[in-house]
Amino acid sequence: MVVLDIQEEEPTFGEIVDFLQTKADETLFVMQKLRILGFSTHYHAYEVVRTSCVLISSQKYLSDYHPLHLCKSFNDHSFVSMKYRIHSSPITLT
Repeated sequence: MVVLDIQEEEPTFGEIVDFLQTKADETLFVMQKLRILGFSTHYHAYEVVRTSCVLISSQKYLSDYHPLHLCKSFNDHSFVSMKYRIHSSPITLT
């Protein structure tokens, strides 16, 4: 699980399902996009479902390439917990 993008402080998650190696020796991620159903304050995580959308991207185009975990609750709901906050735009210090 990685963060594909951040829009209005809400992440878009992708589940890595495969890797591709190009002739230029670049590694590409094949990912299944997840849709956020909402945020669970109980689990401090986003409830997600898999979509039929498949994306291919290199690491440099991801908002955050650090791995995240998909957890399942006892009633088979899926959750992704962020380890830290990711901002959609760089923070400038003055």
